Amino acid sequence: MSEHFVIMSFELNNQDLVNDWKTLSKKIDEDIAKADGFISRDSGVDEDGRVYLFG
Repeated sequence: MSEHFVIMSFELNNQDLVNDWKTLSKKIDEDIAKADGFISRDSGVDEDGRVYLFG
């Protein structure tokens, strides 16, 4: 099995969507955790509203 590590960042078009993103990200975490071979995923939002994903 091959292993992959992903680092990604992006900005939301509308900063009012940060809470919506957090809710969606939580659902993604729950779904992806069911995938065979999945190890981990983490995300966060900085003070400027930039979203970071690590996995």
